[in-house]
Amino acid sequence: MAGLLGLVGAFANSSGGFLKDESARAYIIPLKKTGSGDADNARSFQFWPAELSDNQAINYANKQIPGSNLPFYQWISGGEHVVSFTATFAADLQYSDDRYDVAIHEDKHTVDVAAAVKWLRFLCYPDYIKNQEFADPPPSLILVFPNTPIGQDMSDRMNCIMTQCDVTWKKWFPDGSPRLAEVQLSFAEIVQLPKNTRFYGRTSLTGWQKRYKMVKGIKQ
Repeated sequence: MAGLLGLVGAFANSSGGFLKDESARAYIIPLKKTGSGDADNARSFQFWPAELSDNQAINYANKQIPGSNLPFYQWISGGEHVVSFTATFAADLQYSDDRYDVAIHEDKHTVDVAAAVKWLRFLCYPDYIKNQEFADPPPSLILVFPNTPIGQDMSDRMNCIMTQCDVTWKKWFPDGSPRLAEVQLSFAEIVQLPKNTRFYGRTSLTGWQKRYKMVKGIKQ
């Protein structure tokens, strides 16, 4: 299909962004309270994002020493590990009567943009039980970017929570239905698992560290 989707794809390819249809797709698997994946609510992103931000904070306390030109630094803990990116959803044809048009159903690149955004917002909300006497927090998630080492153990997945879901509606159909949206997403990695807590040290990265062998220009 040409049209809006073609323009989105052309822009993405020119900026080194989205992969082709036959390539990998990032996806999210919500976790149940038992720790198992909630397959009914797992979804993939329509496009591979143009870029991915992967930030690791490190917490040090500085101690001021009278008369010194620099403070002492004492390591306290690891800080947040946050992965952020912009997800784009686009449609060339419009949905009607809550059913797939045949052409849309056959073209997996054209999605219900509003529904895609609400799927992400679904992962942000708590669930209220017993006449709203209690609230279950938003679900923990598994974020997966196939073959991109986003996890602390350098695997292509990480246990996380969603911490940002900001939507920019970009284009609409004549009746006001969304046609193009961009969603700025952030995910913070968590160590609290349903049955245990797991921290990662340098040893979890040893294999990767040994694979990088560039030593050119080093002077002893």
